[in-house]
Amino acid sequence: INEDGVWNEYFLPGATTLDDGRKVEYRPPFRYYLMRRPTTDYSNADNFYKLQLPGKTFSVDMELSGLSCGCNLNFYLVDMP
Repeated sequence: INEDGVWNEYFLPGATTLDDGRKVEYRPPFRYYLMRRPTTDYSNADNFYKLQLPGKTFSVDMELSGLSCGCNLNFYLVDMP
């Protein structure tokens, strides 16, 4: 993730990444959490990475070509845990 001009490494356990980890291939029915380390220990709040967004821009590009009708893709930013 590029944060204020610096590339930082975080993890999406279970996700297929492309382009040296800069793209994520989403395949339902997965749910991904942004983690500080490559772990699926969701019981430890210190493992999660919490974006600091106030006053900043957050952008996501989604490639939706080739999808069939009825595709439902949701992107949420929630305060966890």
